[in-house]
Amino acid sequence: MIRTNDPGRRTWRRPGCIMAAALIAGGCVFNGDDDPTARVQLELPDDAGLYARADGELLRLDGDAEWERRTWPRRAALAGDVVFTVRDPAIADLDRPLADAIGMRKVAWVRSEISAHGSVQPAAGSRWQAVALPRFDVPVRFAADPDGDPAVVHVKPSGPLAPGLYSFYLDGANSQRKSRFGVGWSGTDQRAYAATVCVDHHAARDAFVPCDAAEDVADAEPLRIVLADPKIDGRGSARTLAVTGVVHNDSGTARDVPRLAGELRAEDGGVLGRWLFRATAGRLEPGQSASFSSTLRDVPPGVRHVNVRFDNT
Repeated sequence: MIRTNDPGRRTWRRPGCIMAAALIAGGCVFNGDDDPTARVQLELPDDAGLYARADGELLRLDGDAEWERRTWPRRAALAGDVVFTVRDPAIADLDRPLADAIGMRKVAWVRSEISAHGSVQPAAGSRWQAVALPRFDVPVRFAADPDGDPAVVHVKPSGPLAPGLYSFYLDGANSQRKSRFGVGWSGTDQRAYAATVCVDHHAARDAFVPCDAAEDVADAEPLRIVLADPKIDGRGSARTLAVTGVVHNDSGTARDVPRLAGELRAEDGGVLGRWLFRATAGRLEPGQSASFSSTLRDVPPGVRHVNVRFDNT
């Protein structure tokens, strides 16, 4: 269980020294060319956890779900030039380099769910994921506790963090911690951020792939379905479902477009209904696309997901 601090109680202990420069004898500093006079006093936590230095004191980053929701406004408003501290007994027991156990990465927007059949639909569940892809990793530097406490390490990004959404984690043998924080997140153009820090989930491989890696999709399926957000109107038995999207030919040769199969699925994945329709073109040249649109009446209750795939029957 992760302990969280009572907001009315200070849990810090004696100050150590930390700055944005190098680990040298007699002080706790980071490798770099910063001016040694830039040292500041930084209190160290008694409680195990992940911390950031905000407004001159330590801000706890990890806790239970309710605590994280309650403290999000402050954790989302960190400055770009920030120092982090990790306290956990697992640090002393690591059998691998710190960089393999403690890290930071940008949190990505999950754009689409790509099925094993090549169909594409809006992702279900959380649309923000901390995905372990090298392009989203944030380079960091480490500094030990000046008093030699093996359970404490300080972490600083190699450069100022750009506005955005981030994940900070410790992956020890017997202790895992993670938390999200934002750098100026409320003032960030979140649509623009999502367009650049973007992934698709490929169900067949259970893997996340950057949105701009179109060649990965093309290697999996020559024809690709992109489904817009389905819309259900009306109530009860009078409900209608509108499905729209496009079929892309990502291959280097002309392809026939099979019939399309729409599926209505319940929360548990069970199929509640199925119907067939066609795109506006029956054959696509390389790089061409064809739109599709279909309306289904009398949509049954309990529909939570809509999928469109190629009909292989």
